Amino acid sequence: MDINQILDQAETSHRSGNLPEAAGLYRKVLAQNPDHGDALYGLGTILLQQKEYPTAQEYLQKAVNILPDVPEFLFNLALIQEITGDIKDAQANYCHAALNAGDRGPFLLQICKKMIGLDLARQALPYLNAIHPQTPEVVWWKSRAQGAIGYWGSALKNLSWLTKKFPKDTTLWREHSVAAGHMRDFDLAITSFYTYMANKTVDGHDFLALADLYLMARKPDDAQEAIQKAFDLGLKNKADAFFIAGKCARLRGDYKAVRKNLDKAVILRPTFGKAWQMLFEIMDKDEIAPQADRCSSLAKDQNCTDRDRISLALATGQAYEKIDQFGKAFMAFEQANDSHKNLLENQGHIYDPHEAEEEAKKLLTIILRGLNIKRPPKNSRNNQFSFWACPALEPLWSKEY
Repeated sequence: MDINQILDQAETSHRSGNLPEAAGLYRKVLAQNPDHGDALYGLGTILLQQKEYPTAQEYLQKAVNILPDVPEFLFNLALIQEITGDIKDAQANYCHAALNAGDRGPFLLQICKKMIGLDLARQALPYLNAIHPQTPEVVWWKSRAQGAIGYWGSALKNLSWLTKKFPKDTTLWREHSVAAGHMRDFDLAITSFYTYMANKTVDGHDFLALADLYLMARKPDDAQEAIQKAFDLGLKNKADAFFIAGKCARLRGDYKAVRKNLDKAVILRPTFGKAWQMLFEIMDKDEIAPQADRCSSLAKDQNCTDRDRISLALATGQAYEKIDQFGKAFMAFEQANDSHKNLLENQGHIYDPHEAEEEAKKLLTIILRGLNIKRPPKNSRNNQFSFWACPALEPLWSKEY
């Protein structure tokens, strides 16, 4: 057999699941032509399926070097890079694969799913918009991408279309509730969440999320009722439940109950950074120093999550600031910033000052246009703009619970 016949037979064996035979045939091709891109890709894919990642990556990288614009080659190489933690290269190769996938909708959708999973929702959205037909699966992933980049109005519109098509789908109703919440339409968010609950067997976590949603809607009585149901359904040892109960008590102005619930939250989960932040808001000054020292130690605990480590450092800084220990406060805030920076870098986000400045300018232009305020002339003093502080919104409830 010539090399093309061997390759055809290898691909037939590969598709039928006979991996050992296919691997042997791919190796025969490579023995004759070590730079045969299709054979390198085929053998690399088999090794990927067999979880022999380092060797698989060698073959696939070589295939991409030879044929750099084949989307399948790029996709499988990105898969290995994602698995082995080489996130930046995986992101780049998924984007390159999408660029070269053309109008192959199903394959492009698979690439976009991976892109969204690696925080590339903004880059994935134009490709999702270009897929035809716009099947429910495509619309679902569009809504995921839109939510990830804050286009909640568009996400809500797509989710509304999907819930009409699949009125019993609990995932759709929950996401519809989340999108409505982000749009500050809490009546719709609560209605959607009740529809979600009506189509499943509810548990304590559902009532906990409902309580958090009621808090966002500034309905503390309804929130308290939902929290009690969460406790009744088995969440009496859940730190998050006591944290939400503490938030509810704060909204009612019952600071004794706030302290009681938050104390329970940090007993159940000592590294619960957000609970410590709220505790320091109401703690007596003579208590703060030893508890701030404790928080500083907890941030070094190996069982502490990345996000709790950031919250603990922020809580520590705020605590030291309240008792005028500014040196320690500065060190804690610096630790929080470093931890946050490391978390973002591990997720593939690199801070670019120039990009951030350009984004701020774009936002300012939109704000000034909406307020009908003209920019100052370029030669005005210091060439600076005035900024107005806006009250921060509390984070909306999510699927944490």
